Amino acid sequence: MINYLHKAKIGEKLKVAAYARISKDKTDLESSLESQIKHYTTLISVNPMWEFAGIYADDGISGASIHKRNQFQLMIAKAFAKEIDIILVKSISRFARNCLDALPLIQELRDANVEVFFEKENLSTLDTKNDTYITLYSKFAEEELTSMSNNVNWTIKNKMKSGKFFINAAQIYGFMFDENRNLIINEKEAKWIRVMFEMYADGHNSAEIADLLERNGVKTLTGLDRWSPSSIRKIIRNEKYCGNVLLQKTYSENPLSQRRIINHGEKEQYLIEDAIPTIVSKDLWKRCQGRMNDNASTYKIGHKQCMNLKTAFTGFGFCPYCRNHYFRKFNRKTEMLYCNSNKDRFKCQESESVFIEDLKHIIPKLVKKLKDNESEFRKELIKAFELKEDDSLITEIKQLDTQIANLRRKQEEYANLTGDAFETIKNEIRKQINELSDKKALLENKRLTNLSPETRADSIIKELRKFPDEEVLKDYDFRNLFRQMVVVNRDRLIFVVGSDDVNTIPYNPNAIPMSFIDSYDHKVRSTTTTCYFGIFINK
Repeated sequence: MINYLHKAKIGEKLKVAAYARISKDKTDLESSLESQIKHYTTLISVNPMWEFAGIYADDGISGASIHKRNQFQLMIAKAFAKEIDIILVKSISRFARNCLDALPLIQELRDANVEVFFEKENLSTLDTKNDTYITLYSKFAEEELTSMSNNVNWTIKNKMKSGKFFINAAQIYGFMFDENRNLIINEKEAKWIRVMFEMYADGHNSAEIADLLERNGVKTLTGLDRWSPSSIRKIIRNEKYCGNVLLQKTYSENPLSQRRIINHGEKEQYLIEDAIPTIVSKDLWKRCQGRMNDNASTYKIGHKQCMNLKTAFTGFGFCPYCRNHYFRKFNRKTEMLYCNSNKDRFKCQESESVFIEDLKHIIPKLVKKLKDNESEFRKELIKAFELKEDDSLITEIKQLDTQIANLRRKQEEYANLTGDAFETIKNEIRKQINELSDKKALLENKRLTNLSPETRADSIIKELRKFPDEEVLKDYDFRNLFRQMVVVNRDRLIFVVGSDDVNTIPYNPNAIPMSFIDSYDHKVRSTTTTCYFGIFINK
């Protein structure tokens, strides 16, 4: 029995949702989305004061951090938008194993009059007396996660010490598995690996090697036509091509963040020589490493320098001509953004570079424009976010209803007929009805768990209001509001709000609609030009 504390107003029902983390193990039927939808639909429907508000489920994702769980974030957004009154969770560990995440969020939900009920512990967050228990259980879950992580790391470390390892052939160019899952050379790809090493040892740079591969129609590991010079350099740096395997190139920062860090000597590494089939000789591999090290020394390239180049502007710009992102670079001590296609080779002639100093003035100016027109901005957001997908879901659900109704009529026709043949037919009809009913439940749940246009709009307005009022951008993370910046040219910049899916941005730069337009005068050398900028709402 669920002893919830939330009280409904007379004549109203409480909107009740459930959160689950779905097992990666497809044989684990108890943790499947279908089974949990059935469980919670039944649980909620038997209470006359409750209204089903959907199941929010993240597939096989760790509970260490709430920020990587999309369905969790969606559920919380809907709760703050008053579309959910009660959230049912199997246990505190399913909600969050990180005390720093769990406790402040629980307090925020309580302030918004949203109840979280933990079934296993039989605790409601609306009762402040339970805070001590919730803190303890969260701490236990956090300690359990840390202990599990330490045990796994200990096992992995001992395997590495003993020379045991696994290489996923699908993730390394030039190798494949045979029918017995043994690692073997993929000769079709390996011949180009040898070309890369030989060309690099002979003095060619990675851009020239990439050009050669593209001219010969060689596909990348992921099936793309375009090779980046950086991917060539990664291949040449990889010791596996000369038969060696270096273990623990990266390590986990901690069990809670789970961020992978490149190992630059902080942890032990284990080199296993002649561990796998050889594509290039050790002599050729060493010659290439020597040249690459010399280049790194000459151009003063180090891992710390590369890490320091990453800011909020990294990858923020988007080129509408080649569909690539922009990278950040210093040009004579001036911070600039360049199209990634021109990083090592001048491939995208239509793209133009952008001065970051200009963006530090443009972004606050655009924010002020949106704040001054907040009501109109919200209306535009809602209009753009209208759920067209909802119509298709409704149509699909109606089609399933028709199919189920037809099967039920057929079921009635065979109800009084006996015999093995008729029993087989009746069993098949029941099976089809169950399958279609499960499919319908999934679609209905998907429809319920969609964010409404109003909720999406309000979440963006919330980020807008957080933005500090300043004339020059400082350290504020503007990416929470503006997802991308489309660089049509230096004098026309379109800031994307809404979805960060660049695939939905129109391919024709002139076809990208821009609203809330403003301007900024900037200097390019000795010439003053005007940059026009505005927003594009990406659905």
